[in-house]
Amino acid sequence: MSYCSYSILNNFISYHDLPNIGQSEDVFEAFKQTAYINIKKIPGNSVADEKLIHQAYIENKELLLQQIETYNPDIIIAGNTLQYFFCDLPIDEDNDKKYFDDKTKNTSYYSYPNRLYIHAWHPSYFRISEKVFCNEIIMAAKDWVIKYKK
Repeated sequence: MSYCSYSILNNFISYHDLPNIGQSEDVFEAFKQTAYINIKKIPGNSVADEKLIHQAYIENKELLLQQIETYNPDIIIAGNTLQYFFCDLPIDEDNDKKYFDDKTKNTSYYSYPNRLYIHAWHPSYFRISEKVFCNEIIMAAKDWVIKYKK
């Protein structure tokens, strides 16, 4: 997520051109400009249990929506959790879903004038490379900025 934040805040640098996080404090500093909100407000296990996450969403929904309203982000990147918010945020799942790559369908996104919602895999998901994870988020954000913010 640090790389994604850095890229989005620095003219959508591709993953290949990003500075090494261990050699550039700028990457870490960019991450400080993001809000990180967990549905579960307690630590989890190494493997997510969807039933526990869903229950945590129900229990914490008011707080989660208040956090989103308070931070008022331009871009929300959900780590395989956006499905819990579909009924509570203005997202038209059926009509507005786009994929960065129609072949792989790794990352979907929902683009509106006031906000971009990105439904990505969780950052620790091992079957998607860091490069693919980052570039798909970066390109979705870039497409949104070109469409609505320029």
